[in-house]
Parts: sequence; structure tokens; C-alpha cells
Amino acid sequence: MAILSQTWILTKKTLLIVAWRQWFFTSVRAFWAPIIFMFFITYAKNFFIPPSEYGIGNPTPIRSFSNALHAATGGRDKVVFVNNGHTGGDIENVISQLSTQVRDAGLQAITVDQEVELLTTCQSSLRGASTCYGAATFYSSPSEGDRPIWNYTMRADGVLGTQVYVDQTNNEVEIYILPFQRAIDEAIVKLNGSTRAIPAIDEFPYTERTQKERDERIRQLYMGALINIMGAALYIGVCGVTYQLTGQMAEERERGISQLVEAMSPAKKPWHTQFARLLANHIAFDIIYFPSWVIMGLIVWALAFRSSNVGILIIFHILAGLSLTSFSIFGASFFRKAQLSGITIVIIPILLAIIAQVAGPFGTAAVYVLSLLFPSINYVFFVIWVARFERELKPSNLVHGAPDYQDHVWTTPGIVFWVFFIIQTLVYPFLGALVERWLYGTVSADRKTITDSPDHNIILRDFSKHWTPSWFRKNVLAKIGIKPPETVIAVDDFSIKARKGQIMVLLGANGSGKSTTLDAIAGLNTITSGSIEIDGTGGLGLCPQKNVMWDELTVYEHVRIFNQLKSIGKYDTKDTIEDLIRACDLGHKIKARSSTLSGGQKRKLQLAMMFTGGSKVCCVDEVSSGLDPLSRRKIWEILLAERGDRTFLLTTHFLDEADVLADYIAILSRGILKTKGTSVQLKHEVGAGYHVTYPRDAPVTPPLGATKKPAPSAETVKYWFPDALPATHYVEVLLSKGVNNYK
Repeated sequence: MAILSQTWILTKKTLLIVAWRQWFFTSVRAFWAPIIFMFFITYAKNFFIPPSEYGIGNPTPIRSFSNALHAATGGRDKVVFVNNGHTGGDIENVISQLSTQVRDAGLQAITVDQEVELLTTCQSSLRGASTCYGAATFYSSPSEGDRPIWNYTMRADGVLGTQVYVDQTNNEVEIYILPFQRAIDEAIVKLNGSTRAIPAIDEFPYTERTQKERDERIRQLYMGALINIMGAALYIGVCGVTYQLTGQMAEERERGISQLVEAMSPAKKPWHTQFARLLANHIAFDIIYFPSWVIMGLIVWALAFRSSNVGILIIFHILAGLSLTSFSIFGASFFRKAQLSGITIVIIPILLAIIAQVAGPFGTAAVYVLSLLFPSINYVFFVIWVARFERELKPSNLVHGAPDYQDHVWTTPGIVFWVFFIIQTLVYPFLGALVERWLYGTVSADRKTITDSPDHNIILRDFSKHWTPSWFRKNVLAKIGIKPPETVIAVDDFSIKARKGQIMVLLGANGSGKSTTLDAIAGLNTITSGSIEIDGTGGLGLCPQKNVMWDELTVYEHVRIFNQLKSIGKYDTKDTIEDLIRACDLGHKIKARSSTLSGGQKRKLQLAMMFTGGSKVCCVDEVSSGLDPLSRRKIWEILLAERGDRTFLLTTHFLDEADVLADYIAILSRGILKTKGTSVQLKHEVGAGYHVTYPRDAPVTPPLGATKKPAPSAETVKYWFPDALPATHYVEVLLSKGVNNYK
């Protein structure tokens, strides 16, 4: 139950930050952008086909030639007639009648002798448009030419006729072709002086295919594009979660939030909190992206795969989204820094999707292996599988292989891809946890959260921490002549105990091993040797040297989250949490976001996060470093007020801070414990005295009470002398031994 409780707490935290406090950018990334992109990709098939309305229209009278000439657009102000040298006969009379109608409509009527002259008179653009309404070439009439019939050809721009709307009367053929042809036929009828009215003729628009058949044909053509290249484009629409989740996890690791959560959360097993943290990220981003997965499935079904069942496409996109979320957790486990983490985990799967789309042909075995390993390839292959059914206008069947298409000969059933998505959803987080433990893990079997002493809350026995070169540096770089760095001994054989209710201070200069010791106690570092025992009641309280918090959350929300993580099932009330915040001098900032706090206020918030939950052991790393004197004094008061109920382990290199706070002081130098005791005891024993340095071969026996110290060089000896005797006494001893070279 503790794991479930922690999972839900961290899930709410992620939803609060990502879905609520960053609602605008998250809504664009998780909803609007993928939906718009998916709509654009699936609707793109219509961008390259002229819009039309297919089917059967209603009969309407052909418009008059004059009306059609006035309706012409695009600067078409010329009508050209080609007489092919036939003058003085019926052809010329017909051309004359038509020319008169053209001029009456305000257009130019041009007559040429040869058809080749149309190339210059009606010069067309690259897309086939010209300034001519149309042209008519006359070859013969009953009295002219080589055939005793009327023989003519009509010509129009090549750009015309690409669109047709059977429910309208302004189609290009109804303006440029039919009225022109009717006018020519009327002129021919009137040659013999007939005045009889020519009956009206109706046009009856229809197309070879119905609108449904046309849409199916377009969809079939689009399936070929999906099979060959566009499947990878569809994947881009669903991969948004990999960018956002990977970046979120890498950022929390870089800022130390992940480590702080695991260090301060009580858990029976080291992996419990890690499991809760990874599962919480998975659930939170599943909730955020779930609506877009469903809508993208609907869009793909409505605009691309209408022959298939809509449920198949929706479930497919949900499974793909869950798989990509798990893959994001796995990818994020490789990055300590947030920079480029998200874009890297996005680009690599996209490249794999493109390779799966354009490479091949793949056999069935290769499809199985690649689909199982990579979610992006699995997605592309399933899209191809559905497209092969759709190309035949058949509904997809999950238990059957798709129809053959060109060189796509694999026969994998669709249900296999679903099973692979489920496997990836379950396995990738597990692999991510292993990689995270391998690269950044700090679990040590010799660190325990219980003590075997009734009087001590912190026990260190022979604790050592050595920083050794990595396997790569020792085994790879060494073979090519690059000397690996030497092992650094950060702490060596350190043993100490801290009593309950005591403030123990680790005192020393920078590099003395204070922070290393504290991190090992907090579980942020592994232990090279020795053992560590702490009282883990209420979860460990930790105040790291660097402030670790979420910029988007308020002071109250920070303390409440860690209270719930540390006190499983026994949460403090709102009033109790607010009282703790006021005790840490942040009462006026309860509702303020952490990003608005000053350095001192952030330090106080870090203390409140450490105190909440009733932590019996609190580790504080350089609590007042870099703060102004007033803030330092206030933090001292906060720590002293909590003394007695908790055991504190503080690190500092300020003597005044150790003097004010410490009940017990341990002084470290280069990872070695030099001395320990109370402040008064240390002042008495090592607070006064002097050093004497003389040659190593001098015949001098150090007096009682002298302490040997590191010598300035290999040829000298250095001793520290307490001030029990005057310095002149030791000078006389040296002179009596014949030692004149002393310091």
C-alpha cells in the first residue's frame, strides 16, 4: 500500500506541474499540435487533387454564347478561328457570324490561316492557361475541303476542366465548351437563311464515378503513399510524449529532485520509491496524452482507414502511446542532463521509423524482431498492415496477414503488433529502472535504516568512500596510452556515533570529505567499505547543499508532498503543515512559488521539507553557506528549536557555526578523522599550542603530550605541542641536543 500511496502522490505532483501550472505549453504539445498534425497528414491526400463534386446532376439549358463570353474569367478576351485557307465559302460565313457575336460581347475575334499560329496567338503558361476563350479549327464543309461534311475541332486551355461540380452550372465545360459548340452549330444551321428557332438543348452533368467511388479511389492512392513513405509521417504525430516525458525526467535528475525524493522517502526495499516514481511519471503522462491518442485514432479512421473498424484504430493508438511512454522512461534513464535529452529520444525513433519505411523488403522474421524492439518501427509496420487492407477496400482483420503489396511480402497478423506494444509497455520501464540503477544508483547493502543501539540514531563503522576510475577509463583508455586518473580516497576508515537528540557537526575545509559522508548517510552515494546505520523513522530528513525544489510549486505544496511521501497513511493536517512553515519563518510565503523566493527563503523551505513527516534523523549540508548574517542566525534558531526531537548531522567549515550549533564536533581533514569531542573539550585540548619543525635525523625525543603532524617535506619532522609548558622549554631541549636548524 505504501508504494501505491507514493505513486498517487507523485502522480498528482506531476499533473499539478505539467498539466496545470504549465497548461498552455502542455496543451499545445499534448493535444493541439499532434491532433492538427495528424489531421493535416491524413487530409493531405486532398491537397493535390482538385476539389470536385462527383455523381449525377440535374438537366439545365445550355447558356447562350453571349452569356458564356461575358462569364469568361482569367483575362480570356480572344476567340480564335482557323480557316485552313478556306475563304469565300460556308466556312468563312460561319466564322463571320461567330466573330460578330464575339465582338458584340466586347472580345476580340481573330482569324488565322494555319493551326500552328495558335501557339503564338494563344500562348499558354506553364500551367496551361492563356488569354484565349477558345479556338475552333475548320477542316471542311459540304462544299469545301476533302470531305463533304462539316468537320471542325474545338480547343480550350489545358488548365480547364480539372474541376467539376455536378450540382452547379458554372463548371468550366459549361462556360467554355458547350456554349461555344452550340453557337457553331447554330451558325451552320443558319447558312441557308433558315429563321426557324432552334429548340433549347439541356446539358446533363454526370461523372464516370460517384462521389463515394471517387473518395475511395483517392484513398486507395493514398494507401500507396502510406505504405511507401507516409507511415513514418503518421508516427511523428504520436511521438510528442517521448520529448516531454524524457525532458521532464532528465530535468528532475539534473536538479537532484529524483535523488531527494528517493533519499527522503521511507521504503522497505530500495527499489520501492524508484518504482513509485517511474510509475507515477507513466500514469501522469498517460492521463495527459490519453485524449489526443483517442482523437488521433478517430482522425486516422475517418480520413484514411474508413474500411476498418474504428475501435481497431483507437485501441492501436492508445497502445502505441502507452508503449512510447514506457520507451521514454527507458530513454530518459541514460541522461543525467536535461539538455538535448528529449530531442535525442525523439530523433532516433523517427530515423528508425523512416528506415523501416524505405528499407527492405523485410521478411516476416525481421518484422517480428524489429517491431518487438522498437515502438516506432512497430507503429509504422502496423500502419502499413492496415494500409494494405485499405488499398483493397477491405476491413482489416487482426488475426490475418495483410494482402500482398509490391515487395511487402511479410504476413504478420495485426494482433502481433498489439502484443508487442503491450510487451514494450511492461518491459521498457523495468529496463529503464535497471539502467538508472546501473548509471546513477547509490544503493549499498551496508547502509541500513534501522540501528541496533537504543541510544544512537546514526552509527558509522569503518566507513570509507573511494572514487575509482570507470571501467572504460581503466580498460579502454589505458590500452591506447591515456593514463586513467588515480583512485581518490574521499573518506578513509571513519567511525562515529550520534546520540538521539544531538546535533553533530562535521567540521573541515573544502575537500575534507564532509559532504561525501553526508551523502552516503543519506543514500546518495554508495559505500566502498564499512557500514552505516540510521534511524529511518519518519523518513530521512535531508537538506542538500544545493536547493532542490520545483519552481512551479508553492511553499505549502512542497511541504505537503514530502509530508505525504514520508508519513505514509498518517498525513499531517493542513494546520500542522502551516504551523511548521511558520516555524521556519515562511508564514508570509505559504502560497508563493519557490521560484519567487530569495536564497535564504529557499534554504528555510528546504529545512521545512526536511522536518516534515517527523524525521528522526536530519542531514544538513552547509546550511548557511552564502547567506547573509541575519538569515544565518534565523536558520540557527530553527535548528536549535528542533534539537532534542531529532538527531542532526551538519556539515560546515565555519567555526562560529559549529560553536553555536554543535553538541559534538568531528573534525575531518582529507577524509581522515583528526579529532572529535564537544566544543569546550576541543578548545581545551587543541585550541592552543604551537608547531615545531626540525630535521628528521635530529637526536630529539618529543616531549610527552606532543602530537605528530604532516611534515612540510620528507626531510623534516613536525610536531604540535600543547601550551602546558612555555615555548622556551622546548627551545632549550633542541639547543641542548645540538639542533640549530629548527622552526
